[in-house]
Amino acid sequence: MSENHLNIVKNYLSHLKNKELELAMSYVADDTIWHSDNINAPWSGTHHGKKALLKHLENIKKYTKSFKKEVYDLVAGENSNYVYEYGHLSCEFPHTQEIFNTYIISIYEIIDRKIHSYRVLEDNKSLYQIYHQCNLATRSLSHSK
Repeated sequence: MSENHLNIVKNYLSHLKNKELELAMSYVADDTIWHSDNINAPWSGTHHGKKALLKHLENIKKYTKSFKKEVYDLVAGENSNYVYEYGHLSCEFPHTQEIFNTYIISIYEIIDRKIHSYRVLEDNKSLYQIYHQCNLATRSLSHSK
């Protein structure tokens, strides 16, 4: 069972990476619950259903540049419906010309051979500060030392 769950997430990520959105969405449940960051950006929040997920992905594309997610490892729980992803995410925000880099841990829940829920854990504090241009002077000083 865990191998099947792992393959569902691998296929989803592969299609997403290859910009095959329709194929990627075929691995997602119609009533999916997609938890993103909470920084009050256009893509932020919890997204209910495929339509909301598509809007979330569209907003990431619209409000970021050079978005890149690199998966280092995927592990399926042996006695659960969960797949865990460890990786790195980076993007640039055109409105600030700042680059955001973070390590991520994502949790996918598989039910009836579909991704039913997703949650990403990342550096929300840095993401908020970079997106909203908070403490940039302080960060610039610390980087110049």
